[in-house]
Amino acid sequence: MQLRPKPLAAAALLILAMTAAAFLFFRPAYSSNTMAPDTVLTVNGTPVSLDEFNLFLQNNKAMAASYFKSKYHADYSEGFWNSSYQGEKPIDYVKQRTVDELKKLKVEQLLMKEHGEIRDLDFGQFRKSLEEENRARRAKIERQEQVYGLMQFSPLQYYSYLQSAHYTSLINTLMSDKKYSLPESVYRDYYERQKERYYNKGYLLEGQWLTDNTAADTVTLDLLTMSKEDEAGRSLYNEAVKLNPGERSGALPYNNGQAQFQLTKKQPLGYSSYDEVRSDVKKLYIHEDIQKQLADRLNTAKVQLHSAVYDAIRLN
Repeated sequence: MQLRPKPLAAAALLILAMTAAAFLFFRPAYSSNTMAPDTVLTVNGTPVSLDEFNLFLQNNKAMAASYFKSKYHADYSEGFWNSSYQGEKPIDYVKQRTVDELKKLKVEQLLMKEHGEIRDLDFGQFRKSLEEENRARRAKIERQEQVYGLMQFSPLQYYSYLQSAHYTSLINTLMSDKKYSLPESVYRDYYERQKERYYNKGYLLEGQWLTDNTAADTVTLDLLTMSKEDEAGRSLYNEAVKLNPGERSGALPYNNGQAQFQLTKKQPLGYSSYDEVRSDVKKLYIHEDIQKQLADRLNTAKVQLHSAVYDAIRLN
């Protein structure tokens, strides 16, 4: 049996309703004093836990060490993080870079959430999802079933994977959004502006290797027919496409040694037609529009640090 509270007097109900309305309307901004004990910062009110912050902080350590090595010739050693180099400290640098990175990620996630692509931004739920995903992959391996991608995700790999998957899903969802039900001429014009960069089929290249100024092997290079796994062929193409017919490259790897490559033919293959790439053109248009939205949101996003937690973060 469900117990029901006795009805309140009408006056009491009115007072409660007015109090609740006043609280909602005049509720103070989320301050560092009201943040959860493990919250490092908020981005537009969305919390970033210490666990989440540390994930990216640890990943940024190598980048920070490289920056100080390049700028100040500082070697990584004991006391490095708290040392000062012309007034700049590695610990402050890496923490700020991590704040900037998470600010961008949270702004993206909040946009995805608005469109229903993400339901929960809690990092604890992310950890549970990661555990479930890795458990499912282990079970497939034990059953000798096909596993696509990584056998197991690290937290950072899974974070990146989900961020990319949600963004791709957002693009696909917006394909049918009224906002992008634009006249065909809009997308055709956009295709014309972008075709050189995105829809150029490249060149059919022919040339020959030169060893001691003597012609050796003759080579034909065509990216459209070249295997994605042919790293050597693609590397040679990237060097050869910079040349004009008759020109020679510098020394390049060849048969466990080095040789020059002389280009003899460079035939443009034209562009993929609009009809061939119509869907991709629309997706690219939407992507560019989303990036503009994100840039605007990033400029106005409010980051609030939980000073007691943020200041206590240290690296060894």
